[in-house]
Amino acid sequence: MDSIAPVITILSPTNGETTHKKSVKLDGEVVDANLDFIRVNGRDAKVRNGSFSTNVSLENGENIIMIWAKDTFGNETWEQVKVIYQNKN
Repeated sequence: MDSIAPVITILSPTNGETTHKKSVKLDGEVVDANLDFIRVNGRDAKVRNGSFSTNVSLENGENIIMIWAKDTFGNETWEQVKVIYQNKN
């Protein structure tokens, strides 16, 4: 029986980062021997050798990107990162 939740590390973007691009590449790592899935804003992300990467579309202003990981024993964890999109206009 596994009672330890997955551990998520967000490598980029940094929390509170401001960008002028309409999307951002989210890179991270997840550690769990029994990982079932990891989702970014509700969409499955592919994990390869403990790393995941996905593009996330941004709306003008503050965007909260939610990362959720769950293992096969039902242990889960959430992380989030805030990205601010400012249109160049």
